Amino acid sequence: MKLTTLGTTFFKVKPVQSTQLSDTDKTAIAANTTLDIVAYTEEADHFNVQLAAALQGRDRWYVYAPHVRIVDAAAPPKLKLQVIDSTLLKLKPIQGSQLADTEKAALRGGVELGLLEYSENEMNHYQVKLAEAIQGQDTWYVYVPHVRVLGQDGKPVIVQRAAMGIPSDSGWAWPMKGTSCGPKCEFGFARGRLHAGVDIGGYTPDECYAASGGVVKTVKNDTSGAEGRAIYIQRADGWQHVYFHMRSIAVQPGQAVKRGQLIGIRGGSGFGGEGREIDGGGYSIHLHFEIRKPNGEPVDPRSVLPKDNSCP
Repeated sequence: MKLTTLGTTFFKVKPVQSTQLSDTDKTAIAANTTLDIVAYTEEADHFNVQLAAALQGRDRWYVYAPHVRIVDAAAPPKLKLQVIDSTLLKLKPIQGSQLADTEKAALRGGVELGLLEYSENEMNHYQVKLAEAIQGQDTWYVYVPHVRVLGQDGKPVIVQRAAMGIPSDSGWAWPMKGTSCGPKCEFGFARGRLHAGVDIGGYTPDECYAASGGVVKTVKNDTSGAEGRAIYIQRADGWQHVYFHMRSIAVQPGQAVKRGQLIGIRGGSGFGGEGREIDGGGYSIHLHFEIRKPNGEPVDPRSVLPKDNSCP
């Protein structure tokens, strides 16, 4: 078995805060240190570990559990990665077509792999550490909608998010709070044309946040045209989220952004279908927000974004 420190921590002779111990009763261990251990037990929020090689004449120490990771190669993994749809393991959280053959590995639907740990990446991918390496690599990225993480009971593990009650598998959030501007400002045909997004209303400029992680593809930083100042962000899976009528823009083309990151201030730039200014010709200040498929086809944002108390 091996113990790896996730950050700088202390080995201690008692399971108490290090500030309560003398220098002779504790020893500092640097981050990313890996040590062989013979055995360990859990005691509240500490591990009591027996080291294979003694430190400062002792082989028994306590260590704060959240500061370390223990891997027992002989024990069966507690988690499994279940593949729902055929997918790719990838060395980067981007589209598979952008990777060389040596940077990806194919997985067919229905496969289950032993999983040591995983974390969520803002580009709608999991970063996973497999129990058994594939192509000599145990750490990969995998597209979240194509897999499930299963616990020991065989049931999906649900990761709760604190921000805005966003479902763990969505990767999306509403870009701002506000109110609907009415039926004609929802997704659908209105005033003889397709209204390809939803309008989020309000009478003062407000902060606008990225609805999902991605890369800023285009910034239009002038007030001309129907869109006015606009931001186009593309996710790793090719989907885009689009923001019109911005007052100011806080991102640049080529910049990577995370879901929930401030990208600008909603304002009233641009013109309505009748050619009148948004912020002076009869239109209330609002954000026009769109979600587009990789082929450019717009979809109703309400069919993608969370249906909770964050919903305008």
